[in-house]
Amino acid sequence: MMERERSLERRLSRRHLLAAAGTTTAGLAAFAAVGCGSDDDDDTGGAGTTPGGTQPAGAPAGSPTPRRGGTLRMNQTGDIVLNGGYPWVVAPTNRILPWLVHEPLLRYRKDVTKPEFVLVDQFEYSGDRTKLTVRLKPGVTFHDGSPLTVEDVFFSIDFSLDAKKFGVTVAGTPSVLAKAIKERKKLDERTMEFTFDRPRWDMTGYFASLNIHKEATLPKMLAGEGLNGTGPYALEKWTPGTSLIFVPNRNWHLHEQEGGPYLDRVEARIFTDETAAATAFEARELDIAFRLPGADAKRFRDRVRKAPRIGGLFLGMVVKNPQLADPRVRQAVFWAVDRERIAKEVGEGFYAATAQIWPEYSPAYDPELDKPYYDPEKAKALLRQAGFSQGAPLVVPYTQRSEASVLIVKENLKAVGIEIAPKLMETAAFIAATRQRQHTDMFVAGMNFSDPVPASALQNNFNVAIPNQMYQESPELKDILAKIGTVDPLGPEAKELYRRFNRLWLEDPWISPLEPSGALDVVSDAVRGFDEYFIMPLQAPNFGRIWLKA
Repeated sequence: MMERERSLERRLSRRHLLAAAGTTTAGLAAFAAVGCGSDDDDDTGGAGTTPGGTQPAGAPAGSPTPRRGGTLRMNQTGDIVLNGGYPWVVAPTNRILPWLVHEPLLRYRKDVTKPEFVLVDQFEYSGDRTKLTVRLKPGVTFHDGSPLTVEDVFFSIDFSLDAKKFGVTVAGTPSVLAKAIKERKKLDERTMEFTFDRPRWDMTGYFASLNIHKEATLPKMLAGEGLNGTGPYALEKWTPGTSLIFVPNRNWHLHEQEGGPYLDRVEARIFTDETAAATAFEARELDIAFRLPGADAKRFRDRVRKAPRIGGLFLGMVVKNPQLADPRVRQAVFWAVDRERIAKEVGEGFYAATAQIWPEYSPAYDPELDKPYYDPEKAKALLRQAGFSQGAPLVVPYTQRSEASVLIVKENLKAVGIEIAPKLMETAAFIAATRQRQHTDMFVAGMNFSDPVPASALQNNFNVAIPNQMYQESPELKDILAKIGTVDPLGPEAKELYRRFNRLWLEDPWISPLEPSGALDVVSDAVRGFDEYFIMPLQAPNFGRIWLKA
């Protein structure tokens, strides 16, 4: 392991990455002088820092002028995995990478019904929504200094369409929305045109989740030798199992808009679990503890920053399993789960109990589903009607993060007459089994449903799109998915499709929501610029605005 770490450190040398980002040799010495944490910094900065920064566009009136310099210390739960489909598939272990390193063409911020440009300055559909013209911003470069090109976008689409073609075998289901692109043309060095299989209202969400990577540097990423993005920070060093070090991209194309990058260094320490990260935050070893469960976040209620709700923890039910084939059995499971108890005991009340996947800002949100939907007597009656019986407990794989909720589910289901056998799995093995649809009975996992366009969320989510992990392929779901991307997402036809989907959720369920999910991030007083600027669809803090006070 030590030899592997030394090898990776040599490959991701400071000189290589900073020089590639356009940093001068004089700058290298300056970066080496940065202190270890925010507590060591002062207003005058150190070598290579600037006392003050530029106020970013759109900052609230009266905001202090950001300060440049310092090292931000944060957590990373589990080691990153670079050969599992990233940057198209963003598994929980890779969550921080697109926050810092990679960017999509578009993103959502405060107004989640309107995308904002990131890597483009034109994104225009034809009147009939069958074509899309996209023009890249001029002058955008990757961390290695190479320019962003139309070919980079085409490659990223190809990767999302068929990752196996590029040597990635565990990337999950090919993107349904990528398949909708029937023709693409390079009109000039910056401009491309896409032609779709039909009128499309669901492609914006796809491009907002498509992180752009350069094909020439993909082999290095898959070998764990480096990342090459366009974001505000570049990966300088990865010490497997220990930490990731990021340094600023001084040529960041959004500098004038966002003001940053302000930090000299971002250090992500790798933890085996969130409780250890919470303890490190309490000991002032971290400036931010990201994505803590309620049980750990409750210790720091006055420091918790809570992002909008997205998806959540769910119990998946494999429809083709003979014991779960009858919709009444799955309805019984739906009604047997005490979501209010999970929200209070596991979530510590940070988010209210809900029986839906849609966040409040989604056009598909149904306030009637924001209730516990808990009725064990109704669940028992449904099981009797279905003639349910068991020869053996239903196996329910899960990861450590879900254990508290799984124990409550086991108790709830036993109370109505369903026996389950929870099976704890290591995270990487669980993700691989889920992507390859290897679960046979039930499983507990998380689901991100943050995309503001419901059609994009439904078409591109592995838990809903056909094929999905639960083998739910009912005629009703097929019809909804076939129509939902063809109509205005805010129009009456779309609203009827949302209503049908939400009804199907209750009548022929394949997913039972357990715990509503949002971001519980614990932030120290030293961190500034963290609030108000969450970026969708990853609930990402805007690292282009984050800075450290003295």
